Amino acid sequence: MKETIEKIKRKVTCDPKTDKKCKCKDYIEVGHENGKPRYTKKRICEREID
Repeated sequence: MKETIEKIKRKVTCDPKTDKKCKCKDYIEVGHENGKPRYTKKRICEREID
């Protein structure tokens, strides 16, 4: 019986000032307010942990 164990990479949010492996990316969140589209600029910073 042969088993393969796959590494699942989990991502955690982090602070780029204190964490060198931290990567940030900017994205725009589209929401709706009173029937009109609303765009919010957001930044997510995360890194992978084993």
